[in-house]
Amino acid sequence: MHSTEELKRCAAGLQSDELDTRERSAETLCQAGPDSAFAVVDLVRACGDEESVQVWATAALESMGEPPAGSLEGLAELCKSSSGLVAY
Repeated sequence: MHSTEELKRCAAGLQSDELDTRERSAETLCQAGPDSAFAVVDLVRACGDEESVQVWATAALESMGEPPAGSLEGLAELCKSSSGLVAY
């Protein structure tokens, strides 16, 4: 089980300049399942990253269930992304 603080660090880690950090962050969020729902916007954004990050981000999104209502505005903004994988 992952602590809330660890998951918050992982959500921030998705923005890292280091590919390895982004991969590990997305993997940890995936393993957390529904507990990572707060990071849904960051995970959708990560779908536009390198394939190794995309795979974990997609798996995390598939395992978390319904996104929190508070994330809907951020998700709607991502629909305008120039990255087809993010906008999808």
